[in-house]
Amino acid sequence: TGTGKTLAFGIPVVQRLDHLPGRALVLLPTRELALQVEETFLKIGQPFNLKTAVLIGGESIFRQAQELRRRPRILIATPGRLIDHLEENRLRLDDVNILVLDEADRML
Repeated sequence: TGTGKTLAFGIPVVQRLDHLPGRALVLLPTRELALQVEETFLKIGQPFNLKTAVLIGGESIFRQAQELRRRPRILIATPGRLIDHLEENRLRLDDVNILVLDEADRML
């Protein structure tokens, strides 16, 4: 299932972020999938106080910029909106040390 797959990569991501500095970027092809993945990360990351930010089209880019200023440790994004934030210098990826490409075949 989708939740099972998310847990398969989500639990190791949370464990690593709990012990090491840096951030994780989860790249997904659709906004719906991004929202589902965030829901799972909120549940498994809560005991570790890991903040998330969802960067997807169709939502306020200004609200997302506010979320980014909170320095979330887990970024969940679709490619288009990620590029929007990068081009406007609202986001840097130099501290991302975990990258997850979920459903990469759909993004290529």
